[in-house]
Amino acid sequence: MLRVFRSASLAALALLIAPLASADLIDFSTVPTGNNPNPLVLPGATFTTLSGGFNFITGFGSKDTICPSSSSTNAGNCPDNLEVQFSTPSSGVSFTFSANNDITIGDTIGAVHVFDGGTLLGTQNLIVQDTNSYTFELVNLSSFTGVTELVISNTDAGGLVYSDFTFTPTVPEPSTLILLGTVVLGLIGAAKRKLLS
Repeated sequence: MLRVFRSASLAALALLIAPLASADLIDFSTVPTGNNPNPLVLPGATFTTLSGGFNFITGFGSKDTICPSSSSTNAGNCPDNLEVQFSTPSSGVSFTFSANNDITIGDTIGAVHVFDGGTLLGTQNLIVQDTNSYTFELVNLSSFTGVTELVISNTDAGGLVYSDFTFTPTVPEPSTLILLGTVVLGLIGAAKRKLLS
């Protein structure tokens, strides 16, 4: 009987921890195309087009993308800055961008500012990596942890579209996990005592 309860305890603890460590993906495939609310609130993150623009969702190549458009009816121009606020501090953050008119390899066509609350964690440039303006370039921000916000700017003539925002909500500190485990074990122990009495 004790072995069964111990196994149940470990299984319950695994169920508590597993969802906390999984990566989330926002690729805009579930968002209607065309002009969307600004800010655009999605599970895990909120997208705000800065400078009075519009969150325009459009197909580009093989992906659904967000265009920080200057027009509510046209995704042909995506020059505005884009702010991404994560619901939970996150790690393993990355995204892709495309639609650059500048196809000179090595050129800087924008930057992403990475924040933890009001603290700037760092800045990473958006670099042209090939001469095909339809290729999606990966921006890997996995060196940053506790990320709560990204501010993405660009200097490209027609602006950029973005997709595949990947992030992992931060797993609680070990002390929090120990507390959760203690609570679970306590509940199972109480159920065991009740069954045996």
